[in-house]
Amino acid sequence: KYYNPGNAILSIAGDVETENIRVLAETWFGSINKDHLFKRSIPVEPPQTEARKLSVERDVPSDAIYKVFHMCERCNSAYYAIDLISDILSGGQSSRLFSELIKKRQLFSDLHAYITGDVDSGLFVITGRLIKGVSMAEAEKAIDEELEKICNTLVKEKELQKVKNRVESSMVFSEQSVLDKAMNLAYYEWLGDASLVNDTINKYASVTSKDMREQANKIFRAENSSTLYYYSTQKG
Repeated sequence: KYYNPGNAILSIAGDVETENIRVLAETWFGSINKDHLFKRSIPVEPPQTEARKLSVERDVPSDAIYKVFHMCERCNSAYYAIDLISDILSGGQSSRLFSELIKKRQLFSDLHAYITGDVDSGLFVITGRLIKGVSMAEAEKAIDEELEKICNTLVKEKELQKVKNRVESSMVFSEQSVLDKAMNLAYYEWLGDASLVNDTINKYASVTSKDMREQANKIFRAENSSTLYYYSTQKG
């Protein structure tokens, strides 16, 4: 159960009665002047039209690469396909980046892909720490090759179903405690509709391999990327 006076969200889960919640919420929060509630007004960033790259040197143990791509906002219907792409690339030790670039080719000691999941337009992020002796050019080329596979080849049904099952399992476990239920209700109401908490699994389940390929081609474009090359000054 949740109570939404204006823009503020109070989420409550447990053995409670709705009417009692309303009375207590009005008692403790009803006097707040809603005219002074914070209203977000963030300018929309214009579309990126060219690749951005920056190289820096720092006193860190190893070279690293950080590559980001602009993507849609959390409430966009395309979000679910993009989230599954990140799981295909970096969801555990059977994921593509781990099995191909860490285990098989031994180019990275650590490599991850994830999305920010922002309410505004977000980012698809890839971060990796290079094995000593591996050049930055070789490391970036290997990442680009894996992204090209997602763009050009449909994900097989077995691989897609595996990441869908993982998402469903994670969401089911996120409802185990009373606190988690309250947090989930507040989060989805903040997104615009608390009832979305009951439909999210279905949205992931409806994603197809073609949806993922379509979104990959929209996102993984050179002109949509920003890359930081992080060089270690430590030798040996």
